[in-house]
Amino acid sequence: MTFPMISRSFSLALAFFIAGAASVPARSPTPASLPEIGTTFVFSDGRVERVVGHDASSTRWASRRGGEYVRPHNVALPILEWEVGGRQGVRRVYGEQAGFWPPVPGQRDRFRVVTEVTGDKGVERTIQLWTCAAGAIRSVATPSGPFEAMPITCDRFSTSNMTLIERRIWFWSAEIGHYVRRDFQDLGDGTLERIVLCEALPPRNANRIRIDAAAEKKC
Repeated sequence: MTFPMISRSFSLALAFFIAGAASVPARSPTPASLPEIGTTFVFSDGRVERVVGHDASSTRWASRRGGEYVRPHNVALPILEWEVGGRQGVRRVYGEQAGFWPPVPGQRDRFRVVTEVTGDKGVERTIQLWTCAAGAIRSVATPSGPFEAMPITCDRFSTSNMTLIERRIWFWSAEIGHYVRRDFQDLGDGTLERIVLCEALPPRNANRIRIDAAAEKKC
């Protein structure tokens, strides 16, 4: 399969992101910064995220219906592997984002994400350009109680003219090793999607009855 030639403006955008990637040394997440296997998080939109396993750089998660996917330890980075309805997706992240995690206030990173989705029509390929910055820790209210959380603000830029088009903010809590609130804002039309943590269930309490009740309630 062939792909169209990359435009000069896109090449310049890629060069900007490659040159501006964070140069901080990589750090391995500490056990305290990773949720225990079996821990289950239920969010206000009914989303269920259960920890299935960890490796050196990523965590495997399962949804409420059992579908599994892989994402980096860094919650601000996208899902890396998934399969839905016969379509398989793979993402590669380029940059120095490995050194971003666990985050510290004031830390910044630039990276690009290449996504390839394989289905009946072959392979669809897209590229996204992002910057992320970690802010000062603050108290965040949720139905599950208040958490001391660090906002990680990620901005996506157009690959054609570097216009800012989307903002995502993840409020990450070191206490539970996951985000407790997530804001997605489309900067084109101003729409905002927000979800907050309803329950964080430790492995011993994460039974099917408890998970289903929390997910259906949507706090």
